[in-house]
Amino acid sequence: NRGSQAAEYPVRRIDDNPSLRRVFYRACAYYAKRQGARRSDSGPVLVALHGYLQTADEFLRVFADHSFPYDVIAPQAPNQVYVEDKSGTKIVRFSWLTRWRRIESVASNLRLIENILIRELGRKKRPVFILGFSQSSSLAYSAVLRGRWKYAGLIETGTGGFPEYNLGLLKKRRKIPVLLLHGKYDLVCPVRLARADKRIL
Repeated sequence: NRGSQAAEYPVRRIDDNPSLRRVFYRACAYYAKRQGARRSDSGPVLVALHGYLQTADEFLRVFADHSFPYDVIAPQAPNQVYVEDKSGTKIVRFSWLTRWRRIESVASNLRLIENILIRELGRKKRPVFILGFSQSSSLAYSAVLRGRWKYAGLIETGTGGFPEYNLGLLKKRRKIPVLLLHGKYDLVCPVRLARADKRIL
């Protein structure tokens, strides 16, 4: 199992509810990938993390529609959420994080992302960039600051609110380029939050 090479992360005790116990088991996760227009085996790779209530394959189409030049790997969040579409039909969408036991969720998600990279890239030394959209931007920051993989850069899109549990790691980890992309008239996530992240960085 090549995924076993990924790092193990320390998790805090479940001490907020003594009746709960923790068990580890093998789980199946999904991801989508697309070869870039340049079709290079040595060029950059983009890890694209979808937002709340999205899917990996849908998010991947954004890059296909714009003839994106580089290879894209889009992991799918492991948490399933059932919602209704416009016709009232129940469909499954996916979410990265919840407020319950967030640090444990972050650690698990980082293992998932790194296992995918090990499977797809192996020992190939290709520059890997990570993009977080909306909800997943905080996870992208965690991947850079807490994960084992050495990313070449980070792209934050359509969100704001640098995760406070990563503040203490900013000065300890190596510096990498960060690009902030945000719509000026975003009604869901105000652009002022992205500007606040810029000041933190």
